[in-house]
Amino acid sequence: MSRAALICLCSAALTTGTMGVRDGVAGSSAPRSSLERIVLRPSQVGPNYVVRVIPGGRRVQGQVTLDMCGFRFGSEQRRAERLQVVFVRRGTKLFVSNEVVRYRPGGATVALREIASAIRTCPRRPMPSKLRGVPPLTFRISRLPPNTSLLHDTIVMKVTESGTYKGRHVSETSFVVYQRRGDVLSGVYVYGGTMKARFTMAMHASAASAQNLARR
Repeated sequence: MSRAALICLCSAALTTGTMGVRDGVAGSSAPRSSLERIVLRPSQVGPNYVVRVIPGGRRVQGQVTLDMCGFRFGSEQRRAERLQVVFVRRGTKLFVSNEVVRYRPGGATVALREIASAIRTCPRRPMPSKLRGVPPLTFRISRLPPNTSLLHDTIVMKVTESGTYKGRHVSETSFVVYQRRGDVLSGVYVYGGTMKARFTMAMHASAASAQNLARR
């Protein structure tokens, strides 16, 4: 799911009160996944946060995990299972999402390597997206040093995406953290609020995600 779509989903949930589940993953008719033991819980994000699985958040087919800079991520074909949730809290503009993906053997390592390559080679012009309804986007990515609470080979980045949608210029900056344990990749995405608040939350949530990965 695109970052813009995630922001719209969170905003709608706050307005309509459709978010549920204070701790744990929101209910669904889909079979329970082993990834539910790894994905962040609301209490790990912060007080009074609630969680919901995004539309399509339990599916692999027809859903995208990695999509930036027009890069072709071959690791997408090696995904076996995924779970993506969003967290919101009334009274804050911060939106947090955690996506955990199980790959076939070696796939998570390939995914991290491809992310690093995409950052290094990212064009400075609009690039098409694999996501329907998302316009060509220009990416500005700064790779940041991980702190000691995160796992080895973690990728931390500040990402600004900009483009034209329905005749209007749009731009969004997020902090994104990818880390791996075995064949499971966790991505933490944080938007909204001040830049300081976004970065602080990204580091906090990613440290909790690292603990979940280490315990699995």
